[in-house]
Amino acid sequence: MDGSSAKSYRTPDNFKRLDRVEILAQEKKMTIPQIAVAYVLSQPLNIFPLVGARSGDEITANLQSLDTTLTQEEMAWLDLKSSQKPASMKSAKR
Repeated sequence: MDGSSAKSYRTPDNFKRLDRVEILAQEKKMTIPQIAVAYVLSQPLNIFPLVGARSGDEITANLQSLDTTLTQEEMAWLDLKSSQKPASMKSAKR
């Protein structure tokens, strides 16, 4: 490997996005992978997530994310298009 993937994805903005995903996951009592699946499913396009699982518990967790639709506010915040936390998270500390 030439390291181009690491250079492409290990950016300050992507680490900031990860921090926000962790905060949102905590707020919604979900895992980071569940937020990732919900994020893909909340896109306005016909995009379908491909997920892998090593156990029945992981399959169950992935299926639970199907019940979560992220709001436009949450999507904008995760995309770094907004610096303001979504209204649903105003009480979240961090």
